[in-house]
Amino acid sequence: MEIRLLNREEIPKAAEIANGVFQYCLRSSFADDASVRFFVDYAKPEKLLEMNDCGQLQLWGAFEQQQMVAMSAMQPEGHITMLYVLPLFQRRNCGKVLLKVMRQYAGQQLGHKKVTLNAMPVWTASYFAKNGFKQMEQPMNAPFMAMQAKALCPVVYEKKKIPAGWMLGTSLGGLAACAALAIGFMIYYFQ
Repeated sequence: MEIRLLNREEIPKAAEIANGVFQYCLRSSFADDASVRFFVDYAKPEKLLEMNDCGQLQLWGAFEQQQMVAMSAMQPEGHITMLYVLPLFQRRNCGKVLLKVMRQYAGQQLGHKKVTLNAMPVWTASYFAKNGFKQMEQPMNAPFMAMQAKALCPVVYEKKKIPAGWMLGTSLGGLAACAALAIGFMIYYFQ
């Protein structure tokens, strides 16, 4: 699986995936038309292109055999707004890897300490909890579950210089210990 930022020409396909997954997997979970209208307006290809062009949204795609099978999006402040995986590719870690990539991007490229998202519908919160997100305080009767996770930053280990004399002494000491053991075994067995 290849995960990468999408170029402008790939964004309409990402919008198609988001809309298809929403209609097939999530639409029936929404009782209010306002939430559905909000999603439909937000996930229009022209809206995603506009937000991407002016730097309000970064979009990623997951590709299998050069075909986009999942998409995600995050705002510059580290708020994840979209994560949609085609049904055939769900349970294959596409969403998990996309979340990890966005958390790394937020920590490494944007300098954030955390990322946020609104799990909507609320039952999707369990998926995000399995992937390191924790519930935040939120408004009463909100149609979503506000969640956050730590952004991922690379761990850098300093290269330590070991003096050559110390290395030589340790190596010779190890060899001497091995030789002593070998001699001890030979004396014990051949007496």
